[in-house]
Amino acid sequence: MGISFETKTEPGQEDPDVTPAKIRSAAMLTEMLRGRYLIPAGNCVTHAQVSVNPDNMRVGYHTDWASSFPFAQLGLPDNYARPLPAMVTFGFEYDEVFAKRAGTRLYAGVELAEQELAREAAGRPVAELRKALRKRYRARLAEAMRGEEGGR
Repeated sequence: MGISFETKTEPGQEDPDVTPAKIRSAAMLTEMLRGRYLIPAGNCVTHAQVSVNPDNMRVGYHTDWASSFPFAQLGLPDNYARPLPAMVTFGFEYDEVFAKRAGTRLYAGVELAEQELAREAAGRPVAELRKALRKRYRARLAEAMRGEEGGR
């Protein structure tokens, strides 16, 4: 489920370019949806945090709101301070274009993901761990595609 703001951020922009009315409306809508569907605050993330390109196994296919999403103003924790899920769960990587567009807030999640991968690798090469995580990603993707075909 997604809530969309009609705005644009520039690489590294720290302050959101969105009106107070949009912020208040989004805060009310977020609170209502979280309450209705029991969505944990930690699951409220930006498009840039979850957008991936499966063809090259990189995060950041879309980087909208990559640097200035107003988590606090919406009553949410700063989820930029968490490891990027696609990196630690499925072995996705990032490139320099993403690093530049992400800004320091979102890039912190990249660094945390890299640290978590290094810890999880526990002495073996991180590339080996990424390979196993990518295999898991492809298996889950294939499973989801089979389920989608069965529902038609």
